[in-house]
Amino acid sequence: MQEDLITFDFEWLSLPKAEFKMLVMIADIGQNLGNASDLCRYFDRSPQSKNKKSLRKALKSLAEQNIIDLEKQKNDYVATLLNPISQENEVCFKRKYATEILHHNYTQSVAWENVLKVYIWLLKVGENLFTNRQIGDCIGVSESTVTEAKNALKEMGAVLISKITIKEGEQFYKCIGQKVEPSAFWNNV
Repeated sequence: MQEDLITFDFEWLSLPKAEFKMLVMIADIGQNLGNASDLCRYFDRSPQSKNKKSLRKALKSLAEQNIIDLEKQKNDYVATLLNPISQENEVCFKRKYATEILHHNYTQSVAWENVLKVYIWLLKVGENLFTNRQIGDCIGVSESTVTEAKNALKEMGAVLISKITIKEGEQFYKCIGQKVEPSAFWNNV
């Protein structure tokens, strides 16, 4: 029996948080998004006018960039991805992991969107040697945000992190990067 999977486009990682957030919702529940209050509830936000406005603005921006086709049927939004995700950019994993990242109570001061972006990046790039700066440059966040996101993933049991060092001189070691592996408990597809 195949588990319920969710699919993301690696190119979405460079989008601003609000737009990425809306694409996560579309990837999760499909094209029938509901009304503005439903959008807020999906993200555990109160349906205040500022939250509704922010999410509507993100949907409108995605439509203007020709990423989605956006229709309004009465009070409900219907969004369809305009371009299929290419196999080259596709990142698939179990839907329950995306849900856990979305609703986790983080001890780190990091937004779930950034945790999910880092997780997707790590799944796509694999077990190559990398630095926080490389990840941050790719997904548009600071090195410290990447560190917090990786620590959150480690705390959740999603990844194992190893620092890679080289010896410089008799008593000195220099960190040249990190290797992150998916945990056996969060095995990929």
